[in-house]
Amino acid sequence: MEQVLQGSAAVINAPGGVKEPDKYQKFQKIGNILSKKMNEQGIKRLVSISGAVMTPPGKTLKWKRKVMKVFGNLFF
Repeated sequence: MEQVLQGSAAVINAPGGVKEPDKYQKFQKIGNILSKKMNEQGIKRLVSISGAVMTPPGKTLKWKRKVMKVFGNLFF
């Protein structure tokens, strides 16, 4: 990761969908590693892109994702 970030002014993080029981822990681990490496290299800009609150055609969101969608729309 150090080599990939070297010389960067910003990072775009677009994690893919993970459908495993420990998906939240995996996203948290990736985020922790990424922010640590960014700090080490003095990179201050991070853009995170997520489709977590998107509603695919023909699907309905579970209540947790509905709450995320409301907060996402309010704050972002």
